[in-house]
Amino acid sequence: MANYIIFLAVFLLASASGHPPLQIDPINPLVNDRPVINSVVVDPLHRLAKWIPIHYNVELAVVLDEKQVPADDEFTAKGKVDILFQIPLDAANLATITLHANLLSITSFSLTHEDGTDIPLGAYQNDTDITKHFVHIPLQSGTLQQGVNYTLHAESVAQIFGHKLNGLYRSNYTKPDLTLSWIAATQMESLHLRELFPCFDEPDLKATFSVQLIHQVKYTAIANGLRNGEPVPVPETPGWVKSSFNPTVPMSTYLFAITVAEFDSALADPALFGKPVRTWSTPELIARGGGQYTADLTARLLAYFDGFFNTVYPMEKMDSAAITHKGGAMENWGLILYRTDLLIYLEGETLETAKNSMASVVSHEVAHQNFGNLVTCKWWSEIWLNEGFATYVSYLGVNEVAPEFRHLEWQINDALQPALAFDAGPTTSKLRNDAVTPDEVDNAFGTITYDKGASINRMIEGFLTLGTFQKGLITYLEAMTYLGAEQDDLFTHLQAAADGDGIVLPATVKEILDSWTLQISHPLVRVSVAGDNEVFITQERYANPGPALWYVPITIVTQDDEPTLENSLPKLWLTDTQAIETYQHNVSKWIMLNQHATGFYRVLYDDVLTPLIRKQLMINHTIISPLSRSQLLDDYFNLAFRAFVDIDTALELTTYLAEEDHFTVWEVVFNQFRNLHKFISHKTDRNIFTQFLLPKVKAALNRIGLPQNDTIIGADEILRMKLIDWACSLGDEECISHAKNLSDSWENENPIHVDIQGPMFCTIVSTGGKEGFDFIWNKYFNLDILRNNALKTRLMQGLACAAEVENLQNLLNAILTQGSGIALDHRLPLIQRIAMNSIGRSLVITFLNTRLDDIISQLGGGSASVVLNILSSLSSQLSTQEELDRVLKFMADNAEKLDGLSDNEKLTVNNYINTVRTNINWMNQWGSRMISWMEINPHPEEQKDNMAPGLSPSSFVVLVVLGLAGFFRGDW
Repeated sequence: MANYIIFLAVFLLASASGHPPLQIDPINPLVNDRPVINSVVVDPLHRLAKWIPIHYNVELAVVLDEKQVPADDEFTAKGKVDILFQIPLDAANLATITLHANLLSITSFSLTHEDGTDIPLGAYQNDTDITKHFVHIPLQSGTLQQGVNYTLHAESVAQIFGHKLNGLYRSNYTKPDLTLSWIAATQMESLHLRELFPCFDEPDLKATFSVQLIHQVKYTAIANGLRNGEPVPVPETPGWVKSSFNPTVPMSTYLFAITVAEFDSALADPALFGKPVRTWSTPELIARGGGQYTADLTARLLAYFDGFFNTVYPMEKMDSAAITHKGGAMENWGLILYRTDLLIYLEGETLETAKNSMASVVSHEVAHQNFGNLVTCKWWSEIWLNEGFATYVSYLGVNEVAPEFRHLEWQINDALQPALAFDAGPTTSKLRNDAVTPDEVDNAFGTITYDKGASINRMIEGFLTLGTFQKGLITYLEAMTYLGAEQDDLFTHLQAAADGDGIVLPATVKEILDSWTLQISHPLVRVSVAGDNEVFITQERYANPGPALWYVPITIVTQDDEPTLENSLPKLWLTDTQAIETYQHNVSKWIMLNQHATGFYRVLYDDVLTPLIRKQLMINHTIISPLSRSQLLDDYFNLAFRAFVDIDTALELTTYLAEEDHFTVWEVVFNQFRNLHKFISHKTDRNIFTQFLLPKVKAALNRIGLPQNDTIIGADEILRMKLIDWACSLGDEECISHAKNLSDSWENENPIHVDIQGPMFCTIVSTGGKEGFDFIWNKYFNLDILRNNALKTRLMQGLACAAEVENLQNLLNAILTQGSGIALDHRLPLIQRIAMNSIGRSLVITFLNTRLDDIISQLGGGSASVVLNILSSLSSQLSTQEELDRVLKFMADNAEKLDGLSDNEKLTVNNYINTVRTNINWMNQWGSRMISWMEINPHPEEQKDNMAPGLSPSSFVVLVVLGLAGFFRGDW
């Protein structure tokens, strides 16, 4: 049977068109979106009563690879904490202390009055509702008095988790001698400090923290506060020391952070900022200069944000630490923790795309020092005040300290367009969410909070102007320092700034912004001819039907205006009770709304106005601003996929692309054509697609230049490498020749620039046959992964581009063969990369069928969960019923082996299956129509531009051809 399956796979491959995958795309894009469940409000059941924590004095003995005393358990943290607290003057007398504790082994509680007397306590009890994470500690007699200081002493033992990446958890890295070095690190947002020691774990309950960490002498301990002197020996335990840290400023519990690791640091240039700024990582990476870029970048950002917001960074230092295993980054005050690839920059090894990501993430985390740390959301329902503002402000920061990445423009690709897409989906949520329970709080961190929040802030900047918005934010930060904020606090300060600067608005700031933060989705704004000299401008709900509308700022630019506007002040507003407005305009000329894409809405023009815009693009596209061009394409493709407009209309707007140079526009083109690129399997369709897109890609690439030019950096270099990636993947002869020339000249020193190594390695393998495959394999095999991990990883990805079944099958077999030369860390990613290869998809399905036991035992450590990683990559690539049937048959045939998956994992598998079904439907409904249009319009830029408004000639021809095809098939 196995031989038959392999034969069938090879037969199917022979009839298909193989093409190498794009290399700039990630193996498995990270998606952190989960629906926020809008529960019935049960507040205050999941909120504490009114407590006033004042100070935490924390001592933790962190046990990693050696026990402090024989009674220790491995990977634990013995904790002692003294919590100084009060109850407020307006609170009732309380006979029970209630605070948070979760997953702890608590050994004791004791309570002391401010006069030093002990107050007897009864036995503590965990709340019967385990989702609350409450622990109740009764007084044996009497009650707590208002305004009196009490100290609660708690002793407990916490786990250093190995199965999750929050609370106090363990990570590791491999040292040059191939031994493993452990890392203890924290992730306390949103509700996880309660897993380290008992505490009042809510964002509004701020206090100062003093910390002492007991650890082995070989480790370096870091915490929020500045270390107070050198570590001192612990007399009773030789080889262990205690590191003490100065008190912090008042901060929320979720910002508490420590790390214990064998780390060294790079110090930022002291001239950049007035306090010490360091980047911490492994001694090897620091010795190679890997921490200097982000240390200096952090210092520059701290200085910039202090100046821009008239604040003073209040901590004594800023440390950033690189953690091998981490979801992203966390803005802890004084100790920001990052995943290693988001913090360590190595000259000549780190891609420009990765450098851009570092600048973006570092700016986001440093922006949090004001938006989140200094002023914190009062409760998690207001988390957009933290994350939406940190995201928005991060673009300002990168624009200042790394302007080559052009983040004031890039933010529409990075935030606006993803947020618009997600906000139209079934799992969107309100910006001010309804999260109550811990699970709901964790689910609130996603595209809406970050990207829609940032985009709404950018829209506010547009209708208030940056200067007025800045004034409002300055007074907001001043008034709310060390406090918890609600969105109405922000709106009050923005209103005062608007009034002070004479900004005229159609309603109060609160009324305007409530319409955006208290409901889901966003408007579709239509522009249609009303007469010879006027148009109707209307709003409706784009998705997720409901009765409510928005206050919509409408910026307008026309054929008679200057190409760019001084600012994005609205020409008119639509209100939450107004669906239509009339605007005077000569309808023989084009008109465009949402200049520079500052508004959070989509725009659709009628059949008269759309061709006028297209004609302007063909004549001189630069008259329309780049961001407006980018959003126009993003709007029209998304509108087409929701049947607001025909897909032909969206495609016709791409006819000018041979002249397009702007990276924000090409990013939309890549995003909209990526599915076609992945899913097309037949040679004829592949040729049609290539004939349409490649000349446009080539024209743009030729203007930048295929040969390496070290003066091209930042956004321009990222565009260049993506154009090269697409050109090579589409089979451009010049790109293939360039790859071959570089490989021919590669003897000792690698001549291929780091930014295009991915596309070049892939092209060498996919077009070079056995010779090209063997060349890259030899380079891969002879590299030390510890010293050259980035290069070795790119070589591994290049191997997965092989166009020969035999080479791909040999790779798959080598993954499960001891001593084959495939690095341990590359075995699973290599399968995922082969799944991205149009030829490899079928082989990976067969591989799952025939080697599942080995995959589970060798790659999953006995757990079937490893299959999820493979299916995650496969599901994004598969688009035919035959492929889906094979996956379903694999699941059915191996149901018993996969039965050990958890309920959540089984749900994830179902989601992957649904992804394939979605891909099939997309290809049937849209992909085939796009190919049909491209077949008739291979070079539409050569068409005449004097077409009449309405149905274009190309649209008419497509309809005729499709109609005749239907007649001959017998559909009529």
